[in-house]
Amino acid sequence: MSTYEIGSIVFDKWKICRELGQGSYGTVYEIQREDFGGVYKAALKVITVPQSRTELQSVLDEGMTPPQAKQYFYSVVEDIGRECAIMSRLKGTGNIVSYEDHAVLRHPDGIGWDILIRMELLHPLLPYVYQHPMARRDIIRLGIDICKALELCQRYNIIHRDIKPENIFISDNGDYKLGDFGIARTIERTTSGLSKKGTYSYMAPEVYIGKKYGFSVDTYSLGLVLYRMLNKNRGPFLPQPPEAITYDNREQALARRVSGEPLPRPFYGEGRLGEIVLKACAFDPKDRYSSPQQLRQELEAISYEAQDAALIYPNGDELQIDPSRYASGKSSGAAGTAGKTNAVFSDRPQRTSGTNRTQGVFDASGGGSPAPVRKEKKKAHRGLVWVLVLVASAAIAAGSLLLLHTRQEKQAQLAAAQQAQVQEQQNQYEALMEQGTQLCETDPEQALGCFEQAQALYPEESAPYISYAYALYCAQDYERCISYIEDELGLGKAYDIEAQSQLSEILGAAYFECDDYAAAASFFRLSTAGGDITVNAQRDYAVSLGRLGDIDAADEILSQMYAAGASGDVTDYVQAEIDYAKKEYLDAESGFQAVLNQTQDIALQKRALRSLAEVYRDCAALVRTGSSPIGNPATKAVEVLANGIETYGLRYDSTIWEMLALAYFEAYHTDPSVPQSYLRKAGECFNRVLELGVTKSYLYSNLYTIYYELQEYDLAEQTLDAYAAQYPKDYEPYAFRAMLYITLENRKEQSARDYSVAVEAYETAGQLLRSDDDATYYQQLQSLIQQLQKEGWING
Repeated sequence: MSTYEIGSIVFDKWKICRELGQGSYGTVYEIQREDFGGVYKAALKVITVPQSRTELQSVLDEGMTPPQAKQYFYSVVEDIGRECAIMSRLKGTGNIVSYEDHAVLRHPDGIGWDILIRMELLHPLLPYVYQHPMARRDIIRLGIDICKALELCQRYNIIHRDIKPENIFISDNGDYKLGDFGIARTIERTTSGLSKKGTYSYMAPEVYIGKKYGFSVDTYSLGLVLYRMLNKNRGPFLPQPPEAITYDNREQALARRVSGEPLPRPFYGEGRLGEIVLKACAFDPKDRYSSPQQLRQELEAISYEAQDAALIYPNGDELQIDPSRYASGKSSGAAGTAGKTNAVFSDRPQRTSGTNRTQGVFDASGGGSPAPVRKEKKKAHRGLVWVLVLVASAAIAAGSLLLLHTRQEKQAQLAAAQQAQVQEQQNQYEALMEQGTQLCETDPEQALGCFEQAQALYPEESAPYISYAYALYCAQDYERCISYIEDELGLGKAYDIEAQSQLSEILGAAYFECDDYAAAASFFRLSTAGGDITVNAQRDYAVSLGRLGDIDAADEILSQMYAAGASGDVTDYVQAEIDYAKKEYLDAESGFQAVLNQTQDIALQKRALRSLAEVYRDCAALVRTGSSPIGNPATKAVEVLANGIETYGLRYDSTIWEMLALAYFEAYHTDPSVPQSYLRKAGECFNRVLELGVTKSYLYSNLYTIYYELQEYDLAEQTLDAYAAQYPKDYEPYAFRAMLYITLENRKEQSARDYSVAVEAYETAGQLLRSDDDATYYQQLQSLIQQLQKEGWING
């Protein structure tokens, strides 16, 4: 295996800066180029064929002549060149490692070649994961990104066949990328190539046993990668950490997997995510996802606000892994990696133990002693001299005692003053914490200011940071609360377990309010690490499990709540939520109504109100098929929500207003007895949501639809103006505008019609349409444009 000196130049102007690592078939370096004042970095993979003189001698010993050996190894070089050509075709795509260039250098002293491949500089997945533990949403994002890569491969009729963590990388922008398109398999043809242990670990059963296979082998391998991420870094059938993995463990696990034994759920694979992963890893290809696109869509359906989650650093719902393989922190040195393996720690100080804040401020002695008085002995020839000496000595001694007393007194005064200052600071801190705690329920914004001041007084304490996070939650600023705990506090890793548990509970509650039940359940479970879980956390944990479809686990939590003596209104609420999860809508309706009638807990009132409205919402969807067990559910939702806003003081709750808007809209379309004013009320409620500061594209879309249906076209156009101003890169406002203009022109006399403005909006929509957009509205518009072209109103 060839090595290149640090500082040497490759590819004309690229300088080798450092070695990133050595793999089984090559060495990876970081290289950089300076040009026009800029510094550009890349990764250089150097592959040597044959990899050693021993390998060359091996094929000669097997009976090849030197010319035959030369031709054999050169065919390997040619195959690698073809793999580079494949990578070149995929260059520039978001989730494929970007290939930049390659060169083949022949060894001057015999049979051998170096293949130099330049590609983008990335982090290898596994070392990165051990430094930045993944959350479930990160694992979902990983699956989505690699599915996108596999979709592109399928478009080019490429089966990767070697999906494994070592071939997955992550960029500084948080994008997961797939690399190594067959290079490893090409090198494996040589006698000293890669061991197939790594390949076997993710190989689909049909590949292992030599059967015919198709594209689903890649989704199977990706499923096993996701399984490992959810299973403490262990594959299926392997013992859980901290038990060590033996050779027999690996062989038995492989045999069980390829023989068709059903895979157990991964350790963190509860709910829908676990089901998706197990389906991807199904033994029979017919039982798997038919395409990477289908797997991606399933993952996107459970992603946690993926369109907003431009997360650069993995954080959040951290899963415990087995770090033993990378305990030293050394990079595996995979191709195209930056090899950044230094551990990352929070710079927040550890919490001080105990409550005595003055300990260690002063020395225990209370201060230093005065310098000793120097005594000189002289012989005196006269008595007077002795007397003078004695008097002088006495005076010096007296002065020394006075100086000692003065210094001690000043030291004591200084200590007392500093202790008083410390006590005053402590009193101020406690007053701020108490004031902030009281303000959390009534004025959380002011509470935030109190906790910020407390943080400034004692920045090492965890309490003001936890309280600040709770104030954000009370202010209903859930996204900011999540970001504060995950990003700014790093999940409280600098604090003790109790503090981390408190932050996990707040984080779970915030995710719960965002309807991200998978993340909520995970953090509620983490909150139990520091001791007993609170009743509120138990309540929302059970509800999250129910919403995720894990009814048995939700029932178990409810049983624990009964045993712990939780109040009846809380247990009734959880039972109603479980009924709702089971789609027993009548029982759920009566349960939520009972909670609203009996509880005095404001938070529980709001929860029960929302859940009751959700029952009616789901039943309203069933009205269209005639299968709703509740009559006129949307109209009932209007009644309970409108009453709840006034009764429970929810005029500033954007979620309730949005639910009311949808209820008005649905009631107008499903209940013949309601007047047209319901449709207008729906528009007023959507406007109220926007007034409360919520900015989501579908709000404008819904509002436009209402005004269009009311034939209030001026208001419809104003809504589209606001939509385009808020989301200038979205195609939808222009597609809607084109359809609106077509409608307006169609209302005119034929001789007065001019569709040019509609065509202009249509063309703008087409320019803004992205490949990952839902193109439904554009396709509808396109049909209208084609009809106008067919009828001769506009040019084709």
